[in-house]
Amino acid sequence: SGYEVYDLNLSGKHPWIPAVSKLRPIIKKYKPDIVETWLYDANIVGRLVKMFYPKIPIITTLHSQDYEPETIRAANWSPRNVECLRQIDKMTAYLAKPHFVACSYTVKKSFQKQLNLSDSQIKVIYNGIDPVSLDNDTDKPQDIRWELKIPENSFVYITIGRLDALKNHALLLKAFPQVLSAVPEAYLVIVGAGVLEQKLKNSAASLGIAHRVIFLGRRKDVGACLAMANAFVFPTLLEGHPLVLVEAMFKELPCVASNIEVLREVITHNKNGLLFQTNEPNELAAAMMKLFNQPELRKRLTQQALEDAQRRFHIRIIASEWENFYQSIITKYKFK
Repeated sequence: SGYEVYDLNLSGKHPWIPAVSKLRPIIKKYKPDIVETWLYDANIVGRLVKMFYPKIPIITTLHSQDYEPETIRAANWSPRNVECLRQIDKMTAYLAKPHFVACSYTVKKSFQKQLNLSDSQIKVIYNGIDPVSLDNDTDKPQDIRWELKIPENSFVYITIGRLDALKNHALLLKAFPQVLSAVPEAYLVIVGAGVLEQKLKNSAASLGIAHRVIFLGRRKDVGACLAMANAFVFPTLLEGHPLVLVEAMFKELPCVASNIEVLREVITHNKNGLLFQTNEPNELAAAMMKLFNQPELRKRLTQQALEDAQRRFHIRIIASEWENFYQSIITKYKFK
């Protein structure tokens, strides 16, 4: 496709200096208009490279709330080590003065605080979705139901994400007995893998719902999995930008999501989805049952959600925002 990929063949923790050494001749050869970096080590390396090529603008992309206490606890990181990395991040950002792009206003707000950045230093460009990537063969959703032995008249709730504490599957399992009691034809399908898989399976068994909870593991056919479901549930506690929630909106699934700041950037309660208070299983169960009991509500929510997804998160929209941003940076540096 015209892309050249270079493997720097580096290993070890934080190989910043070797990376700079290997990148310098590549930068010298191609003379790029912009250098864009993604994730912590690349961000530091990009800023160090700028010391040798000060006329090339640097863009640092921000994808999660890395320095927030909730993130540190959930990842079981050392607070002391994270603080050291934050200070390096802050210092190199001050010296290199990169342009920042955050994937959500919540991430922007976090980095403004953690790196002492001004509002004008960080632009927000949401992650984009290409709906074509979610297309599936017409028969595939029904094939998945047959594969899972889900009866035709069942109402399937689905959630997708890593099986770790931040995704909050435990709360969903705790809420599901109430749902199953009110909706006997309900099934819960959990797509994803992670360290908590066995613990969650044990929890489903102890709650007496294992016969209606299906763990699918990792799947490549996410679009088909969404298409075979009737509703999407997202009880997450922390996100950078909820791509899978947007994917569910594109697949016209009514969505129930936790009422956290970053999800409120996507879901407006009772307009294009339902929000519930985090760690309130009764409220989550009530929202799930509400979707089942009110087909007209499901229809209204999904219509608005699809419209919002196409208007705000379609890859064409996001690509255009990136192109305009790149051009503004190039123009600014050209006339310096």
